[in-house]
Amino acid sequence: MPNSYDAAKSEASVLGIDVAKHHVVLFDSVRRTTHQIDNHPSALIRALRRYRHYELAVCETTGGFERALCEAATQVGLPIHRAHASCVKAYIASHGQGAKTDAIDACWLARYGQERGSSLPRWQAPDPDSEALAHLIRHRQNLVKQRTQARNQLQAPNGQIL
Repeated sequence: MPNSYDAAKSEASVLGIDVAKHHVVLFDSVRRTTHQIDNHPSALIRALRRYRHYELAVCETTGGFERALCEAATQVGLPIHRAHASCVKAYIASHGQGAKTDAIDACWLARYGQERGSSLPRWQAPDPDSEALAHLIRHRQNLVKQRTQARNQLQAPNGQIL
């Protein structure tokens, strides 16, 4: 792991998890080891069960690819924080470093969780009804946008659609 990881900073047991579309890279702050796991619910649940006694897991928002991880962590009883990528990047930059690989990112996420864990909100699954309503609202907004584009195209000279 990078020299920037300082175990003396905190003894908190935190998992830093870098999420990608097909896999996640997990950094264990206690053992200081890294593992790659398929980003699939059953694989994530299997892997996270051994860490359910840890204080916290930290991942970044990745456009939804972190959802299965957050749900798996919640299912096994592991508190998880979904950090905004810009906050983590600023944190890394404040240490004069830059993330370079998935393993290094996971290590920095663990350190972020160790230093700020007590103030980080824990992820909770959204209410299914609220989530469905939000989906419908986004869909309506897209339809309104498409209608506006069509109207604007019809108002072009000679009513030609471009």
